[in-house]
Amino acid sequence: MWFKEIWKILLFTSLCLQISLQVKRQKTSVISDINDIKEFKKLLRSKTNVLVLYVNNNRSSQNVSDMFKDAADNMKGQATLVTIDCSGSEGKKLCKKLKVSSDSPYSIKHYKDGDFHKDYDRGVTVSAMVNFLRDPTGELPWEEDPQATDIMHILNGEV
Repeated sequence: MWFKEIWKILLFTSLCLQISLQVKRQKTSVISDINDIKEFKKLLRSKTNVLVLYVNNNRSSQNVSDMFKDAADNMKGQATLVTIDCSGSEGKKLCKKLKVSSDSPYSIKHYKDGDFHKDYDRGVTVSAMVNFLRDPTGELPWEEDPQATDIMHILNGEV
């Protein structure tokens, strides 16, 4: 009799543990299971603000990939961030069809309303990516402009 009760408790505990592990795995908002052109085009048709990180070399672009994941977590619900591994066999075909350069360890491209918009040309920081995704057609913010280093920004009207 008590054996059945212990068995139920163990089963319930293992089920809760498995669910919590699955939630932790799905914690990141980055989509990384795009492997062919049909899936990619379907994504572009359904989303309006997409930033794609094409990775040619995983080791040298790990820092960028981590920042990309943090930006995805910040922009959840406002933009879609996708990582495509161009070094694998399936990803290599997709990158070739999309004409992604294999010269650099990574490249970042923005797609707006289903079409290619522009190559990402801003700083590789979480705040720069978030600012870009909030207004992809806008000008480069003063904080990110390298020629605006001598400009002092006044926040809240205090000097």
